Amino acid sequence: MMKHCFKTIFVLLALVASFSINAGVQSLKFAGELKNRFRIDHMVSHITLFVQREYGSPPVIIVLPDGSKWYSSRHPKNIKWVDGMTGDIIYIPNPAPGPWQLIGRIVEGSNIDKVSSLNIELEPLPQPLFQGETLKVTAHFNADGNLMRLPGLDYLVDWTAQLKRVESSSKISSRNATRRIGTYKDDGKLLDEYPDDGVFTSNFNLDLEEGEYVFSVKAKNEVFEREISTSIHLVENPITINLVPPFDPKTGLYRLEIFTDGERIKLEDTHIEYELFGPNGFNDKIYLKDVFASDMNVTLPKVETFGNYLLKGQAVTTTTDGREIILSLPEASFNLKEPEVVGPSEAELAIQAAKKAISDEEEAQDKIVIWTISINLFLLIASLGGFIYWRKRQVMMKAMKVAQQNIIDEAVRVDEVDGSLQAEDIDLTMPDDESSEKT
Repeated sequence: MMKHCFKTIFVLLALVASFSINAGVQSLKFAGELKNRFRIDHMVSHITLFVQREYGSPPVIIVLPDGSKWYSSRHPKNIKWVDGMTGDIIYIPNPAPGPWQLIGRIVEGSNIDKVSSLNIELEPLPQPLFQGETLKVTAHFNADGNLMRLPGLDYLVDWTAQLKRVESSSKISSRNATRRIGTYKDDGKLLDEYPDDGVFTSNFNLDLEEGEYVFSVKAKNEVFEREISTSIHLVENPITINLVPPFDPKTGLYRLEIFTDGERIKLEDTHIEYELFGPNGFNDKIYLKDVFASDMNVTLPKVETFGNYLLKGQAVTTTTDGREIILSLPEASFNLKEPEVVGPSEAELAIQAAKKAISDEEEAQDKIVIWTISINLFLLIASLGGFIYWRKRQVMMKAMKVAQQNIIDEAVRVDEVDGSLQAEDIDLTMPDDESSEKT
């Protein structure tokens, strides 16, 4: 097998095929020597191609031995093709024998592997597992006993992890339904150690009831589907708690009783952290670095703001058989209420009612007096106003009569004066008209 690099293909050819009894597994390394060509013999019943392309490049074009071409958007109906940003996965049933070729921006330094089977291998799970345990589990594809690596495979395959409760047939419960608890990634993030190393990692919290479960891991896309299952036994969390309220919430402090099962975990290797959340963004942490007894009491920080409070915790510890584990601890909550106002006794209520009745009666009497005085004052003022008006009217009438009389008297006097003046104006020395005529 030649060892020099050319511009080439990283095509992992996962071949699920029916071979004759004497047919062996063939492997062609450094496909660049064949100019992105590979050969399929007449004994192959079906084949799955894993093609790694440059990121973001278009899907490859497949050239068949007779010169015809297949595209991701145009190919026979019995061909299954999945394309992504990093590569293609193509399932071909009954492939034509002869030389095949791939055209596209295929990653350099690749190789072609032809395998007879493709399965999932799951890392064995420890038994038993604890409620609330955070578990790291790895899985990978096995191609004829070899770890299959394909950079970008994480984008082409959907991994899921599921749990199903196992109960006796006499028990009918909705808990038998399958519950999805996580997924697997090969991206070098969270608990996955290296990206694109072929090892897919998942972490999930076993926040479930104790009992027997079937744990299933499934990897699928539009081309293939693989699944593996195993049984697990889930037992009770080895750390339990009890929240103890104070006798007087206004002055006392809450306590947390912690019970640790020393027969299942090592006390000296157990470290506990709780976080207290409260109103208005309240947040405080409680550390218990050393657990030196199976039963311990922890005093919580003093809280003064009324409202709801929530405790969330986790523990890191070692089982008695030496397994390092992380546990989510049971949550606890409490409500700091405002002090209730104590009401008056029956005697006090009777006294208050009597005082109120007396007060109401006095108030009514005061109102009666005020209204009486107000009415009398109004009548007095109205009478005085009426008298003054009547008196003024009498004086005015009298004055008018006097004025009228004065006018009359003045007129009489004027007439008398005019009469006397006319008498004085007659000339008695002058003869009358008749005497003068006779003369």
